[in-house]
Amino acid sequence: MNQTNTKHLYELDFVRCIAILLVVFFHFGLYLDFIPGYFTIVRAGSMGVQLFFILSSFLLSQQFVKSQLKNIAFPSIKDYVLKRILRIVPLFLLSSLVLFFIRFREVDTSFSSIIHYVFFLEDLRINPVVWSLFIEMRFYLALPLIFLLIKKMDNPWATRILILILLLSSYATRYLIYQGIDVGSIAGLWGTMFLENLDCFMLGIIAAYANEYYKSKVFWKIPLLATLVLLLAMVYCSLSYYPTDNRIIKQVFLYPIFNISWVAIIFVLLQLKKFEMTGVINKPIFIYLSTLSYGIYIWHLSIRHYMLAFAEYFTVIESPLFYLSQFILSWLVTLVISHFVYYYFELPIMNSRKKLLKLF
Repeated sequence: MNQTNTKHLYELDFVRCIAILLVVFFHFGLYLDFIPGYFTIVRAGSMGVQLFFILSSFLLSQQFVKSQLKNIAFPSIKDYVLKRILRIVPLFLLSSLVLFFIRFREVDTSFSSIIHYVFFLEDLRINPVVWSLFIEMRFYLALPLIFLLIKKMDNPWATRILILILLLSSYATRYLIYQGIDVGSIAGLWGTMFLENLDCFMLGIIAAYANEYYKSKVFWKIPLLATLVLLLAMVYCSLSYYPTDNRIIKQVFLYPIFNISWVAIIFVLLQLKKFEMTGVINKPIFIYLSTLSYGIYIWHLSIRHYMLAFAEYFTVIESPLFYLSQFILSWLVTLVISHFVYYYFELPIMNSRKKLLKLF
């Protein structure tokens, strides 16, 4: 849901665009459920969040992977932390403040709860989408610790074993949770939801290693495109089985298939630039939606909720045309708010990073 400016990869704008469209079309689904088969297509839209996790991990891991493989200086932790805070926290606080004044009667306003919320320790349910930020902030803390441990071990096989253990721990957590076993005491302050989604972040790290290793390697066009088609087919097949009521199958088997497929698709897309084949996906609309993706994610569900409530208050007849107009209006309002907030609030704050670094 956020971007990093480390050697911008425009191929990933397309992926980030797909991720935000998956999430929004899923959440706006109640507008379009009159369309036959709509939910068959978008029912797995929640997987867009996992795609955001993978992208964040991949992009943030690159600097640490390069420092290890190229034997250069370890990235500045101070710079890393400041970048993450300036990218995530301001919009999180702004949106929370706006929604707090709208929903203050429904929110726990005790001082301790607010402090826990501001420091990403406890969700006050002010905004229904920020649960993912609580997971992502924990990963931001864990990432440099993982690579500091890798640096200390200084052994390729130890690195592989560590990543594999962390990856499998996520699958094990999911299995235990959906067997009805409480793993809260094991998770501690990291939280069970972080452990459930840890595989996304570890797959992002694996993708960063693979991309760095294969950066200079050349792939043949036809096998590369064939691989992309097969991966998309894998995603489609997973979607076909997604409605299953068996939560263990969905959480322990289908989610990993989705996540591994996303990683492989990202890797394949990054290889396309070697053949100058990225013209189709490097379009201004994808770059624009990618740029606004964090804001769109933060605002869209609350906008949908209040716009629908307002419209239903004044509308007696609810028809397909009514819901279609609400879908379009919700999208437009979300884009307008995200645009202005990004360019007049988020971007100036991000651009202040160099000045702030001099103060610390």
